[in-house]
Amino acid sequence: MDHVGVNSPNPYELVKRLIEAGYETYPRDPETLRDLRLNGRAWNHVFSPDGLNVEVSTNPCKFGSSHPYLEACPERIVGSVQTNDPAAPIGSDIVHFYLKDMSVVKGMYDFYAKTFGAETVRGLINVVIPGTKINFADRNVALVPNKGRALDSVGFEVRNLEAFVRKLEAAGVKISEPYSKTRYKSFASAEFTDPFGTSVRLSEGLIQYVSTAAPKGGQVSKVQPTTGVAHGKQVFELHCTYCHPSDLAGGRGDAPALKGLFIWPPHKLADGTEHKEHTVETIRKLVFEGTSRMEARGVILSDKEMDDLLSYLRTL
Repeated sequence: MDHVGVNSPNPYELVKRLIEAGYETYPRDPETLRDLRLNGRAWNHVFSPDGLNVEVSTNPCKFGSSHPYLEACPERIVGSVQTNDPAAPIGSDIVHFYLKDMSVVKGMYDFYAKTFGAETVRGLINVVIPGTKINFADRNVALVPNKGRALDSVGFEVRNLEAFVRKLEAAGVKISEPYSKTRYKSFASAEFTDPFGTSVRLSEGLIQYVSTAAPKGGQVSKVQPTTGVAHGKQVFELHCTYCHPSDLAGGRGDAPALKGLFIWPPHKLADGTEHKEHTVETIRKLVFEGTSRMEARGVILSDKEMDDLLSYLRTL
């Protein structure tokens, strides 16, 4: 595991607290504390003393509600819900595995998809397991075990854990810590090591320590699922507006406002690439693949999100 991503409803406060505690980040804007590389909804990356990279992102769903076509809001640790701590709560967003080549990427994807019933978001590299997303990426890096380091293992809460462990054993998975209801006082547990060296802890009962209740001050109303242009506007506001405004009031840095995008004349992008036409197909390709100045969104946006985003852009 190269790094993990967490969501926060107040990433500024969370990153500020970590900086004040002495933790390093990527180069940051001194006012906003955001990563100067402007990489999407990630606010910044914070590093543990042994180099664990924790990506702090803005929450895509507003805690206590749900965002259409994205995963449900992350659960919160019960205590933080009650304290109104401005840097809390945080929720799981993504776990990034950086691997040496595509054969390992496919092997890990196949294992996790089969074992945990993961759903594919984009190709082989992004999968969703209830509660989090996993990214498997070919980065030509050596496989380094996480055991004994800041991020020692990855864990899953499993219903009917005893039967699940029997299923793993029948599939040939070697269980390093057998199923037990007494190893820990308040929850059942088991553990195995995946074929690539990652320690995987399994639990049944930890769910009692999380809550989806809204913070003190009243319940947050549920967001009604939207489609088409309305949903595309939500996707735009979530993934694009930090760099690109929708109107003519200038973008951040070299990122232009996108009003009238589909009737722009031919021009060169900030990286020097010539962009001759602006059709749904060319803009989709640009968003999907990214540029040297803009992070690719192909591994983040679902087909539905991409379609509705393009529908919204055509209205600007």
